[in-house]
Amino acid sequence: MPPPQVERHWRIWIAGPDEGYPERRERAEFAVGIPGHDESVECVWVGETWWSRSPTRGEMTNDGNPSIGHGTGSGAELVDVAALPAALDIVEAEHSNFLGRAVLKLRATPARQDDEESLGRLSVHGLGAGAHDDELLVDAERGVLLRSEARLGGRAFRIVEVTSVSFDGEVEVGVFKL
Repeated sequence: MPPPQVERHWRIWIAGPDEGYPERRERAEFAVGIPGHDESVECVWVGETWWSRSPTRGEMTNDGNPSIGHGTGSGAELVDVAALPAALDIVEAEHSNFLGRAVLKLRATPARQDDEESLGRLSVHGLGAGAHDDELLVDAERGVLLRSEARLGGRAFRIVEVTSVSFDGEVEVGVFKL
């Protein structure tokens, strides 16, 4: 019997650096914990400084100390794609559409590693550790993942996908403050 499906919502805003803001700004809202007993976390980054808020941990910050990090939630793999080329070998590619956007539909397998202890696959761990292959929908204009499906023995076991996306839109005043 397959395990029950779990749906978790993750939201992210990214801006800058741009006029008036010399540093990159991000906001993420995501759930942590066991489904059904999880809690919502909000986190804002401005440059190297972050602030977060959750019901059990309250409010926290790193006060700009880059050695103190903070997670971004289970959808971060969709935006942080720098490690993918080294971790995956593309075996098929075609043009497609998803959410009204042009995408590259890729089928990829774990890259062969010379070193058995390599962390190559771990760099895409959040997409589905242990997958035999992945199907990826990459936004053709922006290069971010809009959907990832990790498969084992031809069956999907982890899907991370965007349900709505907007680029270059107006950001509400105060979205990068907690």
